[in-house]
Amino acid sequence: MIEDDNQPITVTISRDVALVLDALFERAYESGDPLNFHLMNGGEWGAIEELAGKIESNLYEVFLPDYGERVNSARKRLQEKHGWPVGHEPTEPEK
Repeated sequence: MIEDDNQPITVTISRDVALVLDALFERAYESGDPLNFHLMNGGEWGAIEELAGKIESNLYEVFLPDYGERVNSARKRLQEKHGWPVGHEPTEPEK
């Protein structure tokens, strides 16, 4: 089993998905409350689904019994890395 939490993965998305996600992320950032904004239409959700599917197909962790703990640890590392305040952590592991 690979234990390197920082091993990079590569995903390829279409230009349409990239454009929609770029606009979505920009809108979330500019909203002033990026954790509480809404999708504008199904195209945005479609772009998220495509990206999520490609990411998941590259992760062995989704099959491990401690998947939820790994997700929570990754969230905390990213929260600290990007300077988000404490208080946005999930209360229990996923899956």
